[in-house]
Amino acid sequence: ADVWQKIADNVAAQDMTIASNQATYQGAKDTLVASVMRTYLNIILQQDLLNIEQQRLTVLENNEQSIVERYQYGLGDLEALDTARTNTASTRATIADYQEQIAQAKRALVLLVGADKLENLPTTSVLPEVIEPLSALPEQDLARRPDLQSAYYNIQSKRYLVDVAYKDLLPSITLSASLSDLATTPSQALLTSPVWNLLGSLSAPLFQGGALRAQVDIAKLNAEQAFWEYQDTLLSAVNEVENALGQEQSLTQQQLQISKALASAKRSYSNYQSKYQQGLVDILDLLTVQQQVYDLQAQLSQINYTLLTNRIDLGLALGLGVSS
Repeated sequence: ADVWQKIADNVAAQDMTIASNQATYQGAKDTLVASVMRTYLNIILQQDLLNIEQQRLTVLENNEQSIVERYQYGLGDLEALDTARTNTASTRATIADYQEQIAQAKRALVLLVGADKLENLPTTSVLPEVIEPLSALPEQDLARRPDLQSAYYNIQSKRYLVDVAYKDLLPSITLSASLSDLATTPSQALLTSPVWNLLGSLSAPLFQGGALRAQVDIAKLNAEQAFWEYQDTLLSAVNEVENALGQEQSLTQQQLQISKALASAKRSYSNYQSKYQQGLVDILDLLTVQQQVYDLQAQLSQINYTLLTNRIDLGLALGLGVSS
């Protein structure tokens, strides 16, 4: 008989441990999905950067050819040719790097999804748009974070084990029952009722008191440690949310300012192109403006990618993982 509910507390402790492990498993699923999303976004980013560099290479090759043709017609010298060839070779090296980055990202994605190869992977260089950032959603709490749930269930499990350790100090009661049917004749055996005997014994842990009390202290320390681990996890969670929200605001501002700079650079390039055709500016000036346009396009693409990956981090920080 579970008089002191010690067995029930042990069962409850195991139930809490199972719940903690389930929350840990959910956290692992969320992290895996987030890694797949980041890797796929990285493929899109590298493809976009590759497209920008290929456009840059086409322009640089045309400018290089234009310098040679102008020199042949006596309209210029070959001083700008070395600069143009330097930029062209550098761009070709960057293109080779981006191509390998895409290949590595695809291999990483294959590893994450556990497939032999990627089939029907959409090929796009346009990052997806998020309709509304998480920072603009109504007030959120952290109750859905799997690591906090796991830590909380771990506290409950340790508390039940403290109760079990205390109850080990209590006397144990053993009950036994026996059924006897005593008779001297067959008729008495058939006509009389059997006799139930209920025996009980009481035992106390007299010679294990020191060891059992030490187990109580250990269980209490484990419960306290679980509480501090929960507090540490909670503080880390709050810090992650604050960092992600701060990053969201910073990246949004960067995105706005770089977009403005890119628009200005494109207007400047158009003006320089017109002046170059009229012979009012040098080819090096035009190349400088062209390079600035492509650099800003690449920078804006990087910011857009970082903004999206930061929103993934923010979702994880708020516990907005995949459904079970």
